[in-house]
Amino acid sequence: MKKIFYFIIPILFTSLVAGFLFFSNAVWLIKPSISYAVSRNVTTVWQKNGTTYLIIAGGRTASGVTQNVLMRNTSTHSEILLPQLPVSIERAGGFVLYDSLYIFGGSSDTGSFSSLNIFLKINLNQPLFWSSKGNFPFPVSDMSVAKVSDSVVYSAGGKTLGTPVKHILRYSLNLNQWTIVGQLPVTESGISNGALVSVSDSVLLYAGGITPNGYSGMAYRGIVSKYFPYNIIWQSSIPYPAGTIAYLAGWGNGKGKAFFTGGDLAFPDNPFAVGLTYIYTDTPPHFDTVDIKPTPVVTTQVDGIRTGGSPAPEINQIFAPGGAANLNGPSLNNFEELFVIDSNLTVIYPNENIFPDKYILEQNYPNPFNNSTVFKFQIQISGNVTLEVFDVNGKKVSTVINKFLTSGNYQFNYNAAKLSSGVYLYRLSTGDFSEIKKFVLVK
Repeated sequence: MKKIFYFIIPILFTSLVAGFLFFSNAVWLIKPSISYAVSRNVTTVWQKNGTTYLIIAGGRTASGVTQNVLMRNTSTHSEILLPQLPVSIERAGGFVLYDSLYIFGGSSDTGSFSSLNIFLKINLNQPLFWSSKGNFPFPVSDMSVAKVSDSVVYSAGGKTLGTPVKHILRYSLNLNQWTIVGQLPVTESGISNGALVSVSDSVLLYAGGITPNGYSGMAYRGIVSKYFPYNIIWQSSIPYPAGTIAYLAGWGNGKGKAFFTGGDLAFPDNPFAVGLTYIYTDTPPHFDTVDIKPTPVVTTQVDGIRTGGSPAPEINQIFAPGGAANLNGPSLNNFEELFVIDSNLTVIYPNENIFPDKYILEQNYPNPFNNSTVFKFQIQISGNVTLEVFDVNGKKVSTVINKFLTSGNYQFNYNAAKLSSGVYLYRLSTGDFSEIKKFVLVK
């Protein structure tokens, strides 16, 4: 995976390789453990007044299925217990809309044939009691949930009384209503224990899962109609990079990327969780492998936040509490965070030349190319830098970079999937320096 460093994030891990200092743009951070071991819980985040809180609701502990709801400050790691759920619950769905936490479905025991249709809410500003929001349309557990906005959530797949289903439901906060909007595009009668994520406000992705015929090794990409959001068109599927998998966790940042980790690969001779972690990028649809999760887990949920972006570096933080080492193992109390910063720009500082003495724009490589190429350049003096692409008529077709960069050597992985074949110019500008080179795109 590509690597990155910014002075504003001085805490990233480093390593010395072949005389160069590299800084990884995706790294797992080990945080202080949560106060009790738990798996099969709801994991969601709540942001309030600049503080991010991690919420762990229900789940399976050493003493069985719990009613506990734990809230942790992700900065100070202080914890408080919120009012208990009305029932013990695991394998449920949950999300935060504005300042309220919602829990639905799940199971009240560890058996696979029990499902609930509850739909509950608690106000996080004044968490005094749980109230009912009615019922979910049918009893369900082991579903996957994706929040698209502060008023829309999707639920996909799951089990009804032990039988897998492939329904997709959309919840509208404004209507307080769940509506069946389609089915997952599997040939089997149902699928559960996969990971549904919101890649953007118009793209959903469902990866892995269990069908009556075994584990799935696919990721299905669905388009939500802008003008009729109750219609999902499943346009394509791509192989999940780990192969057949279930009990994995995922979160989408709503801006073109999604993150997946953990799961069980269904190897009879190796029934243990994996720490394999991937970033999915939607343009074009593909997976990249990143840092392996320190504690491989199954039966967990993750949630995250996205900050920054154009022109500031984009930062994604994905929180992963608890889980289990294997499907039959005890719950864990680990807490880890995947920290990802700006997935395109790489910064490399040679040890002997930390302060470059001139500006350089290199020829892109490869050239000619099909879709993807690399721009390399050197910045002498820190300042705002723009890297732009123009067609042969001088019309700007892309702003690749427009941000403050410190003195150093950089490379940028540029994807030209949206451009037509032809000759293009690219220009690097900063301060009094400007240089133009050309590339050839061949499709």
